[in-house]
Amino acid sequence: TVAGVTYWVAVDGKGGDTGSITLNWSHSGVDPIANDDVVNAEELVDSFGTKVTTNLGATKEEQEPNHADNDGGASLWWIYSARSNGTMEINTFGSVLDTLLAAYSGTDVSSLNLIASNDDTGSVQSQIRFQVLNGQDYLIAVDGYGGEMGPISLNWSLGSEIELLNDDFGDSITIPEAGGTISGSNIGASKEDGEPDHVG
Repeated sequence: TVAGVTYWVAVDGKGGDTGSITLNWSHSGVDPIANDDVVNAEELVDSFGTKVTTNLGATKEEQEPNHADNDGGASLWWIYSARSNGTMEINTFGSVLDTLLAAYSGTDVSSLNLIASNDDTGSVQSQIRFQVLNGQDYLIAVDGYGGEMGPISLNWSLGSEIELLNDDFGDSITIPEAGGTISGSNIGASKEDGEPDHVG
């Protein structure tokens, strides 16, 4: 529920069935959301991680931009202070609602500079990737499409092209013949000139 909105509840009998009815209800208040506004953006301390929260009760500030060209209406804000150069990848995979995602530079909500934004990326969740510079602050906004509210998962990871030892065909990693597991990330990876389209 949202404060100031009137909700109507209907109870009917299936197929016109009649009889005694018991209607039960309860309501619990929603605590104010700490990172509802730009000035109260929550800091993302680590170079990677996940924040699970909800935008239930969140609002859109006066002069706040439309994230991913949608009106939205229930945004949350985070801030990341880069401690090194690299490629930042952020997504809302795992969120229940249809999300809007955007990254900005600047500090005042009325004069933010858009860096990257996305509405849907193969699903109703969002994903962006952009270059960060050491010492720079980046504001991250997550909103619900059309003001939709619900559980949100914000996932972020900072990678560096220096770490991508096997980005090119000529630098392929040899895997053990007997089997095994190798973990890594393709954040900041690139496609070589002449590289084929994999799986079409």
